[in-house]
Amino acid sequence: PGRVPDRFPDKSVHHQVLLFNLEYINTASFGQADALSRLIASNAQSLETEERVIAHVEAEVNAEHRGIVEALPVNSTAIRRATISDRHISAVMKNVREGIWPKIDKTSPIWNFSNRRESLSITNDTLITSYVYWPSMDKDIEQIVRNCTDCQAAAKNPVKTTLEPWPATSSPFERVHIDYAGPINDTYYLVVIDAYSKWPEILPTKSITTTATITLLNPIFARYGNPRTLVSDNGTQFTSSEFTKFCTSRGIRHLRSPPFHPQSNGQAERFVDTFKRALRKLRRERTTQDALQTFLMSYRSTPCTSSPNQLSPAENFIGRKMYTVLDLMIPTHPGAQPENTTALEKMKNQFNRHHGARMKVFAPGDSVFVKDFRSKAAWTPGRVIARFGKVKYRVECNGQQWDRHANQLRRRDHQPQAFTSSTLLDFFELPSPA
Repeated sequence: PGRVPDRFPDKSVHHQVLLFNLEYINTASFGQADALSRLIASNAQSLETEERVIAHVEAEVNAEHRGIVEALPVNSTAIRRATISDRHISAVMKNVREGIWPKIDKTSPIWNFSNRRESLSITNDTLITSYVYWPSMDKDIEQIVRNCTDCQAAAKNPVKTTLEPWPATSSPFERVHIDYAGPINDTYYLVVIDAYSKWPEILPTKSITTTATITLLNPIFARYGNPRTLVSDNGTQFTSSEFTKFCTSRGIRHLRSPPFHPQSNGQAERFVDTFKRALRKLRRERTTQDALQTFLMSYRSTPCTSSPNQLSPAENFIGRKMYTVLDLMIPTHPGAQPENTTALEKMKNQFNRHHGARMKVFAPGDSVFVKDFRSKAAWTPGRVIARFGKVKYRVECNGQQWDRHANQLRRRDHQPQAFTSSTLLDFFELPSPA
């Protein structure tokens, strides 16, 4: 439109790419005047200023177009002539003038123009965008940036490569991941994770040197054996020649994750995060050492979705469930016999034959001799008070109560009655005294 309020100059620029007719309608015929007509009527004194704004905007667009053309090794006449002679550009200009774009397939030569339809306009019979456009413009710009050394030096990180997980393990301690957590209250924690079972070991330490690390790992390897593969980060304690010698002497293959890429040692890194969060929660109620042991007990006995068969780390690592306070809710069956009863019975019979052992049974109130480990006298007389199980007894000796094994008791007979003098004389056929 030729007149718009001062607040709408951008609308005027937008409408320049549209084809429309202005039709005057008398107010009496219009029926209900709209707000725009009222605004124009009430601001008649500013019409001259509004026209200058519109003319100024059009002049800027034309000047910008002329500046672009003058910077090129061609003139506007040549561009106009080439534009008209190109059937694809002519089709695009027709769509821009009419404001109607048919559905265009991606394989069409004018698909790129259709994809940028909002930024297209026509000035001096020349198709332009905000600045300039040519087919494959995006690809050409990307290629220029790729060949720019300064651009590449300041570029963002590239798209991540496809994830390559660690090979699956088939047995405990086939691959072990280690890392340090802390310091937490001036204490570091060496974290050791078995990749197969997810069984964790956490060892507190004040020092994280190579020597201290080896000292912490030695007892673990003594209990469970040496791992086939040991994965760590690039901490100085793991990159030293001393640690390399330690692994080589034990036949351990030592792998280190790339610097500043903790994802490569993800099992240890994730567990360190889990451990830190658990420690913060548990330390409010108990000491750090108690919190650590509580966490280990819970983690080792809880089924793990990433552990084989979704069993607990304990079941996959030591081959059995850990007995916890939750097991108190499960009723026991005293009559159940273990599977190795036959082997135990055979072992018992062999022991009895070898030592000539006989069953010893004492009842409460029996007089016995009790093994005395406090005095030089080997045996002390006593009396059985109670029996616990099959071979354990509680006895009373000189007013004290002792617990003894059946092998530490001897049966004691009562002292025989004294013979009278007449009995002795008769037995030995001696004359009685006068």
